[in-house]
Amino acid sequence: MKLKYGLLFCLISAHSLYVVAQKKDIFSIENNSIPISEKEAILILPGFGSKIHGVKHIKNFFSHKGYDLFIPHYIGRDSLQQCVITLNSFLESHHLLKYKKIHVLSYIAGSWVINLWIQQHPTNNIASIIYDRSPLQERAPYVLVKDKPKLIKFLAGNIMKQFSQTPYPIIKNDEKKLGIIIENKSTKLIRKHKKTTLSLGPINFNKDSLHQSCDDYFYACINHDEMYYKFETIGDEIVLFFKSGSFSANAQKLNFQFDIWDKHVFDCQTK
Repeated sequence: MKLKYGLLFCLISAHSLYVVAQKKDIFSIENNSIPISEKEAILILPGFGSKIHGVKHIKNFFSHKGYDLFIPHYIGRDSLQQCVITLNSFLESHHLLKYKKIHVLSYIAGSWVINLWIQQHPTNNIASIIYDRSPLQERAPYVLVKDKPKLIKFLAGNIMKQFSQTPYPIIKNDEKKLGIIIENKSTKLIRKHKKTTLSLGPINFNKDSLHQSCDDYFYACINHDEMYYKFETIGDEIVLFFKSGSFSANAQKLNFQFDIWDKHVFDCQTK
């Protein structure tokens, strides 16, 4: 009994600290002397993984890159539409729609939200979007709701279940430059819940299975957790895409071949 109460106390304490920490929007202005209409901004939409990893490494890497930087707290507990409304309020309050251009890096949950926002606000100043996509990690909401329904309801509210049931909202590849980073490695969470992950069917790493047309893409030797801090692997490619609309010639265009369930694989080229 003591153990159960102790675990519950730890969960409540951790959740409370997370809620307080995540309510702070983050922004970094490069140069206040330049009018907004003449500047470009980077908008980063972290996903559920920010609960564990935070956004410190994200902020540190993308600050002072020649762009104003904005990282909103936009994920609520109720619904995806709540997230869209919160994001829109953030964009308006920080005058992002007055910038010359906005460049977006959206993590998995952020990809759903930014596309829903664009569907509802088709006239905007977004010049480019890089989607962080993962055929493995995108099954995590379903896995968590299926295997730990009460815990996830307590920690996340209704949002995780709704996200797990919402198909990817497609936008057209028109005047915006669209890029995709495809994660190639599995997280500890996905490996731990392998049976439930595979209950949704075979894992398909083909770009077309992501249902998002794009101008460029690459496969990253990285898992979803590492997307929050391993910018020596992905950072330069992201900045290059924001500047040029394409990734480098060295970016990996073929799916890495290795056992995705082997936690000891560090080199994605391992057979």
